[in-house]
Amino acid sequence: MPSDESRWCLIESDPAIFREIIQTVGVKGVSVEDLIMLDSSMLEQYEHVYSLVLLFKWQSSEQASPLGTVVKDAPVFFAKQVIHNACATLAIMNTLCNYPEQVDLGPKVQSYVSFCQDLDPEMRGSLLDSFDELREAHNSFAPHAAFEKDGAAPKDADAYHFVSFVYRHGHVWELDGLQDGPLQCREATDANYREALVEVVQHRIDDIAAKDTAGAAQGISFSLMAIVDDPIAVLEKKIAVLRAEEKSTAALEEELSELLSLRKKDKEANARRRHDYNAMIVTLLKSLAERGQLEKIVAEVQAKASK
Repeated sequence: MPSDESRWCLIESDPAIFREIIQTVGVKGVSVEDLIMLDSSMLEQYEHVYSLVLLFKWQSSEQASPLGTVVKDAPVFFAKQVIHNACATLAIMNTLCNYPEQVDLGPKVQSYVSFCQDLDPEMRGSLLDSFDELREAHNSFAPHAAFEKDGAAPKDADAYHFVSFVYRHGHVWELDGLQDGPLQCREATDANYREALVEVVQHRIDDIAAKDTAGAAQGISFSLMAIVDDPIAVLEKKIAVLRAEEKSTAALEEELSELLSLRKKDKEANARRRHDYNAMIVTLLKSLAERGQLEKIVAEVQAKASK
C-alpha cells in the first residue's frame, strides 16, 4: 500500500460526493450514479457508460490476484496510486482521463492529462498531489470527528479500495492503482461493452468474495458506482429538441424536475457533511452540565446500553 504520509483524507463513498468533486474541478456533463444491482439492463438507460467503479475490502498482495493481463504500454490512460487515501478520486480520474475527446474535462483536468502524456504511471500518480484544486475538493469532505481516539488504527481493521473498469480500444480494462499497469480483461465492442463490463466486474466480485475470509461483512463488502453522461444534461437536450419540433415535453419535464429535486437534496447532504458540529455539541454538553442534567442523561444512556 502507499505511504502513510499523505495530505489527503479518507472520505465517504457516496456518488453525490464524487459528483461534486469532479464538478468543482470543472468537469461538465458527467455524473456518478449508484448501481443497486449488477445488470447490463441497468446500464441501458445511459447513452455512454464511461466506467464502473468498484469499492471492495482490500486484500494483501498475497491474497489478491489480478484477473487480467498487465499491459504496461496499453493505449489507455493509467496512473498508479502513490498517494494514501486518494484511491477513490484516483479511480474517477483514471476514468475521466481516458475520455478527453468525449467528455468536457474543463481546463484544469485537461491540462493535467496533457502534461501527463509522456509520464509513466507512477509520475502521473505523484502529480495528482500537485493538483491543488482536486486535493482541496477531495479534502473538503473530510469527516469531522467529535473525539479523536489515541493511538493508531487497529492492525486488523478492514481497509477498502477502489478500482475502475473502462471500455477502450476494443477491450475492457481494470484500472487498479496498486497494479503496475492497466489490466486487459476481455475483448468487447461498442454493441456489447455494457454486458462485457458487467461480466468482468461480476467475475472480480466473485473472486474477491471467495477470498474474503476475515474481518466484518465477509464476502459482501462491495459498493458499485457508474460514471455516465449526466442524466440532467441529457434530459435538457431532449426537451430542447422536442420544443424545437413543437412536441409535448410534459413527461420529460416531470422527470427532469424529479432529478433536480434529488440533486438539491444531494447538495444539502454534502453541505451537512462539510459542516463541523463539534462546537455545537460541546456547547450543548456544557449547557446540560450547568443545568445539572448531563449526569442523569449519561446514566440513562448507559442503562439502556447495558440491557
